[in-house]
Amino acid sequence: MTLALAVRCRDGIVVAADSQSTLLTAGQWTRLEADKLNVLGGRIAWAGSGQLGAVQRVELELEAHAREILAAFQVSHELGAREVFRRVNAVQKQVFAEMVGDPEAGGSSYLFAGYGAAGPFLLEIDADGGRQWSDRRSFAAIGSGAIYAIHASRGIAHQRLPSLSLVQAEALAYRTVENAIATAALGLGGTVRLTVVTPSGAAILDGTELKAVQDIVDIWKQREVEILQELGSVAEEPTQAPSPPEPPSE
Repeated sequence: MTLALAVRCRDGIVVAADSQSTLLTAGQWTRLEADKLNVLGGRIAWAGSGQLGAVQRVELELEAHAREILAAFQVSHELGAREVFRRVNAVQKQVFAEMVGDPEAGGSSYLFAGYGAAGPFLLEIDADGGRQWSDRRSFAAIGSGAIYAIHASRGIAHQRLPSLSLVQAEALAYRTVENAIATAALGLGGTVRLTVVTPSGAAILDGTELKAVQDIVDIWKQREVEILQELGSVAEEPTQAPSPPEPPSE
């Protein structure tokens, strides 16, 4: 189970994910720490959700053809998407054909974020082999925890995501995954991981950089507390009845 999401802002794209892999062993679910964020050729951030073995095979395919994929995106987004989809879908079909039990158990979906010939892009490939762009929404989420991210996005619908700074987008992405981990009964866990994509490249944030984002999120939470207190004070202030009009002078 996974939550991976992407937020496009004015300065770049932030991709976030939880870091727990959930495995069904004999008679019991188990969990492992897992790195779910990847960077392809130093330019494209991506994440996979679903059967771990399928995601690993996709990673090998993408790395083997990274040069072709990056070159295709520099020609057009559609050409780049076709190159990515060709590699991903081939693995999806192989895994589906090889499954002994329920074929759907081997399903996997993917999220890609980067910059190409036409600027920033968000590309999703679902477990059924469908692909779609999420650029116009400036937001995308995959995995069993995607519902949490979609719900969180409604909470900031009054904001225009493309107008957010990179710092704001990092805080939003981090807090969304953090809240999902705290809420989900099963499958989401570990620490929040972030990748930042700009026109100059893509990089996974290290521990020091993640701590700085967490500090911003803590400030955000404290400001919410203060604002709610202020709203409570406003609601409790008694409204004064209007003064009666003065009688006309003679």
